[in-house]
Amino acid sequence: MEPNVIKLLNPKIQKSRQIRLALPKAWRLTGAVRSMTLAIGIPGDYRDHDVIKEIGSLLGVVSEIENHGPVVRARIRIDSSKDLDFVRRVEFESDDEPVEVRFVYENLKMFCQSLWES
Repeated sequence: MEPNVIKLLNPKIQKSRQIRLALPKAWRLTGAVRSMTLAIGIPGDYRDHDVIKEIGSLLGVVSEIENHGPVVRARIRIDSSKDLDFVRRVEFESDDEPVEVRFVYENLKMFCQSLWES
């Protein structure tokens, strides 16, 4: 099944932020959404429970963590009225360069990343 695509037909009049705020209600996702979220890019030395929970808490409330290699999964309760993070630069040590950690929301595949980033 192809995902629904939402495109602003008249972006000078239709405001993407207002539409983005209206979509969760239209999709019956008001309040909070639970999502298994993949975190990709956490260095191996930092893939422990406390660090993963801290990174996940940037997105919402973490209730479960699965740590099986380079890709970490966490069940996170996300406030649907807030912006979704798809990439976050995380500083693991104060003197190191920040590392790019990418997030993939498994049950939110119908969400348009470009709409949330506008």
